[in-house]
Amino acid sequence: MIKANARFFNNAHRLSFKLASSVTGDVKDGQFLTLNTSGEAVISTGAANAFSMMTISSRYGTFDADVGAPITNAPAGRDTITSTGMVTCLIGPYNLITDQYETGTYVNGIALKVSANGKVMPWVSGTDSPQLIVGYCSKIPTGSDLTVGIFHE
Repeated sequence: MIKANARFFNNAHRLSFKLASSVTGDVKDGQFLTLNTSGEAVISTGAANAFSMMTISSRYGTFDADVGAPITNAPAGRDTITSTGMVTCLIGPYNLITDQYETGTYVNGIALKVSANGKVMPWVSGTDSPQLIVGYCSKIPTGSDLTVGIFHE
């Protein structure tokens, strides 16, 4: 889920890719995908040699109703995987809030990487390669608002 009232991606490009048939689980807004050798989208494992892209659909969520909801719950439209077999990803600068993150210690401005589940998590200096950074934390999950802000350049 990407929060409707906390997004800015007008300068980012939306590109659609065929979703690989090997992706059997739900794909969610804010999750990261990469391309396989056939050019089809698969869930990113956060590998350093793979370009990870955030998913986004035409449906923007509200925290109470849509937390963890798959993209396929969206009404029929250009981003609905069920009707088109395609998934849309953001390329370029954006700043948005998502519920697709791993547990960890988040601090505003900390670098973020992609986990083996295609979700963001804190990048660790001295342990992780700088190639793994996909953005920076712009909102810390707190209280009942368990979402993370991501600033991507």
